[in-house]
Formats: sequence, C-alpha cells, structure tokens
Amino acid sequence: MFDRTQHANLFLRLTGVLLVVSAIPSGARPAISQELSARVPESSREGSSSTDDSRTLHRWVETRTDGDKESQIALRKARMYGSVEQDTQGQVVAILTCGRWMTDDVAREIGDFRNLTRLHICQSSLVGHGLENLKECRNLEELAVFSRNFSGSNLQYLEPLTNLKCLRLTHCDSPDDAMRHVAMRHVAKLASLERFELLVDQISDVGFQRLGRMQSLTTLRVPRSSPSDAALQSLAPLRSKGLPKKLTTLAFRADHLSAHGFDALRRLTSLRNLHITGGRISEPVVDKLVQLTTLEVLTVRAAQIDSEQMERLKSALPACEVKFVSCRPFRNDGHAELAEPEEDQPPVSGPAEQEKQDPYRGYPSEQEPPQSVRAVPRTPVVGQLSAGKPVQSIEPVRLDGELLAVDRFNGRLGLNWKPVRHDPTHVSLTKNSGLLTITTQRGSIHGDEKNDRAGDGIQAKNLFLIQNPLAANTDFEITLAVWKFRPETHYHQVALLCYNDDDNYLKWSYEHSWREPDTQNFVLVRETDQRPEHDLVLNKSGLNRFWIRVTKEGATYQCAFSTDGKDFEIVGEKTWGDGSPKNLGFLAKNGGNPEAAEIDVCIRSFKVRALSKRLTNE
Repeated sequence: MFDRTQHANLFLRLTGVLLVVSAIPSGARPAISQELSARVPESSREGSSSTDDSRTLHRWVETRTDGDKESQIALRKARMYGSVEQDTQGQVVAILTCGRWMTDDVAREIGDFRNLTRLHICQSSLVGHGLENLKECRNLEELAVFSRNFSGSNLQYLEPLTNLKCLRLTHCDSPDDAMRHVAMRHVAKLASLERFELLVDQISDVGFQRLGRMQSLTTLRVPRSSPSDAALQSLAPLRSKGLPKKLTTLAFRADHLSAHGFDALRRLTSLRNLHITGGRISEPVVDKLVQLTTLEVLTVRAAQIDSEQMERLKSALPACEVKFVSCRPFRNDGHAELAEPEEDQPPVSGPAEQEKQDPYRGYPSEQEPPQSVRAVPRTPVVGQLSAGKPVQSIEPVRLDGELLAVDRFNGRLGLNWKPVRHDPTHVSLTKNSGLLTITTQRGSIHGDEKNDRAGDGIQAKNLFLIQNPLAANTDFEITLAVWKFRPETHYHQVALLCYNDDDNYLKWSYEHSWREPDTQNFVLVRETDQRPEHDLVLNKSGLNRFWIRVTKEGATYQCAFSTDGKDFEIVGEKTWGDGSPKNLGFLAKNGGNPEAAEIDVCIRSFKVRALSKRLTNE
C-alpha cells in the first residue's frame, strides 16, 4: 500500500502541477477533474490492494512533460512559489501560491479542488475572470488575492461562495474604477462574509453604504479609503432588520471626516479595534472618541493631533491600548507642523548642534576613500557552492589576512557610503550607542515603483551603498550584522544589496511574511529591467538579532543567515546579472505599505571579503 507520508510530500509540490497543466497542449492531456481530483492516488487509499504507483502526481508530471526542459523548469519554479495543505483524509484544503505565472488560465484549474477551504494567490497576474471556476469550491472560507491587474467587476464570480468568511484584496489597484463602485455590490452579496480587507485600493461612499447592510461583517479594513460623514454613518445605523451591528474591527482614512462623522461610531457597540489614518484629530473629534469606552485598541497614524489631546485620549480610555504613529502636532494657526525642518532654518552654529543636525558628520568624503578599500584582481576559483546544510565553518580565504572593507559604526561611518535618496532625519549614529540606526519609512524599488499606484510612486530612501571595490568578476562575500529588528507588518524589511540601479539589483532580506500573518521570513528578490523574481523563501519567525550573508561566485549568489554570527545556514543559490555588480550595501524600509509604522533597525556591522577560492561545506 502506498505510504501516506510519501503521498503528503508529493502534494507539497501540487501547485507546480497547476502550472505544468497550462504548459501541456490541451489535446495531449486528460481532463484535470480526472487526473487531479485532489484525492489520494488509488494506491494510497485505505483498503486498496494495488501497488501500482503510476497514478501518483510525480509519475503524472513525468509522463505529461515528456522530458520537456521548459516544463520541468516551470515545475521547479512553481514548487518554489507554492504549497498545499491536506486534511486527515488526504483532501487538499488549502493552496498557497506566489508568482506572476499564476494567470487566469492557470487559476481556472483550482476549481477542481472541491474541498478547498483556504486559497492565497500572491504576486500574481490575475485579472479575475479565472476565478469563475471557484463556484465549485463551495467550502471555501478564506480567499486572498494580490494582483495589480485585478478588476473589481470580476468579484461577481465569488457570489456563489456562500461559505466565504474572509476576503482580502491587496494591491488590487484596478486600472478602472470598478473596485470603487461595482465591486462592493458583489461583496455585499456574500452573506457569510465576516472579514473584508481592501489594503491598497479605495471604495466610494456608495461602497460604504453597501457594506453597511452586511449583518455578518465583523472586520472591515479599508485603510486607503476616506469616507464622508454620511458614509461612516451608514456603517453604524441604529438597527438594521432588527439586528444590532457586529462590527468589532474598523480601519479607514479620516481625511474628510468631521466630529459629526465620528459620532456615528458610538452606535457600533461591539467595536473593539479602531485604526485611523490621516485627517485632523481636533478637540471636537477627541470629544467623540473618548466616548468609545468599549475599545481595546485605538491606533492613530499619520494624523494631525496635539500632544494635549494625545494625553487626553490615553487618560480617558485607561483600558484601551492607545497608539500614535508618525503623528504631527498643530501650530497656533491650526496647520500641522512639518515633520521635517524647513528649508529656511537658521544655520547650525556649535559642534553639539552640528552633531544633532548631521548624523553623518565625520565620515569619509568622496575625495577621501577609506584606506581599507582597494581593487583586487580576480583569482582562479575551484570547487562548488553547496546548499541545504548548516555551515559549521565558512571562514573564507582572506587577502593579505585582512577584510577588504568593514564598517562597525562605532560613532561614525567608516566607509565611503553614498546613500541613495539620503534622508538624514531617519538615520542616527547616536540613538543606539555603537550602532547605525535606520528608521524605516515608506518607499519601494520593486518593479516600476515610480508608476506604482499601490505605493503612490514613492521610492525607497537611505539605500546605503559603496562602490564595488573589486575588479570586474572578482568573487566576494558580504555580511550584515543586524543587532535589533523585528518586522511587524507587510514589507517591513532589512536587506543586503548587490545593486546596479533601482531596476537591476539582487536583494536578500529578512521581512514580514506576505504568506502568513504575524510571521517573518527570509526571501531573495532578483530584479532585471524592472522585472522582479522571488526565490528562496524560508519562514524563520521570531528573530531579533541575526546575520545575513551573500556570497558571489561568478554570476551565482549564495544566500545564508546565522543567529550567532558563526554558524551560517545556507538557504540556496541563484544566478543574476553578469557577475560584476556596481555597488554593494544594504537597506531598511517599509515598501509601499501605507499602514506600516516607522520602526528602528539597528545595524552592528557591514563587511566585504574578497574570495580567492570557492566556499564549500566541508
């Protein structure tokens, strides 16, 4: 009888089969409903006497790809990006997938998994009409879609999903206005929906009114949508069909709200978590907020509010966790103060003032390159990179017994750093003694970030880079020691960089996971001509102090990490570029997420070694 453990391992690669199906000529394959029925193979069912494993997924892939190299490559890529989960009977109950290869044609095949309860489609190319076959997945309870091409009108295909309880749409910045108007009509028809999140796009006042009719809704997170007073009141009618509202969590922008709109929140008697972004939190608004005595968490982000009103909220709601993130006070004229110093500020006079004003004071200028940086000719390499096992000793051969370049950030910068889009207000060498502290902020270099509506075209700041000090094609190892950092929300990250420009780079990062809430992972991003690829995703939650390393050999880059700075675990290796990156360095940022708080990343050291022979695991 077929081993069930072996079968479970095969199913962990199931997402790859979905991709291969799309690459196989339609005339050469049987119906998906027969070959991929989401059940265990005949040989692994209880009571089966057959020992023939010819129907296993592994054998199915081999026979259908006929050794085709492109299909095999696609399969391996799909396995890297996706995974499945099974119940105790071997039924597929969850599919988690990431990659632009997930098109509408491939998505149609998911409808064959009738027992599916959870589906996450991240970083995809979905427009949405491929979701039509999900009507067969009557048990689906959770759906998350991340696609910049998604059209809100295609949410009509979700209406037959009578058991859908959670719908999360991320970066679905539809090119039309369907998400703002038409989409909410379809969402409102999901009678069992309890949680709805639209994390980047916006909905109109009409959309708020439609959502206000949903009796099952307990969580509504639309942090980019700014309702009017009337729209917010539509979420909180006194009674609807004789039933009180169940809303417990609410997140929105407050750009157009007055105290009258906030007053409607008092009628949400079950409200426990309130998250407000933007707007003016004036004294009349605070008068309304202090009446929300059922609140357990109140977050005010990027809003205008005086310190006096902050203290008033905290004292009036003692049982509530009140948090203020990137807020700004008012001036006497009623306008918010600038977060950064004005351009016409008086000149800095004394040494103490200079140190506060310029955290980079004293680091080498372009005319004074650090003495430890020098060009090193390429030397022959032997051996091979290896992956998958912890490295007990990974000490490379040093040139002349010294590191090529190192910065330990002990009160000043020791290398000739040339930060890209330098913002000194978010960098400090004194905030944490002996460490470089970068405060993350919103900004991205992912894809065509300048024209990315999801990120409002904001580019990442404070990319710390030095010019590659090595001769062309010389191999090296770069290591970053992170002394304190724990990502809290999507796109919080710190990363090593091999960087040519914003459209061509390799990034090995530790960041908040986009796959599972409240977890962190390592991930490699390789971008060429604005086309990013995501690889080597490894879940490793709970780290606070760690080391990340990239080792270049030819055009192959090996990625590793350590929790003690001595024993490094190699995650894998990938090829990128021509083997001669122009710049080396690191970054810390929030990506395009408008909700991500600005948090500190403490860097202990950055090191560059030139390698004279290949690393091995021996």
